Amino acid sequence: MTSDRIVRSFRERREIDLELQAIARERDEFSREARARALADRGEPVVAVILRHLGTTNPLLRGALGL
Repeated sequence: MTSDRIVRSFRERREIDLELQAIARERDEFSREARARALADRGEPVVAVILRHLGTTNPLLRGALGL
């Protein structure tokens, strides 16, 4: 089922993207780092999302990418 795999992949990328944005909005440094570690545990799919945002001008998002 290729279409099912595509849908799951898209959903996963969207979830990772939303989590990355949540990290950027987080005020507490400890919470930000904990969320970033949890996101990194998701493995390789995170890399594609990070690469897609590398050119962002949003300083909060850039900080989240650095974590």
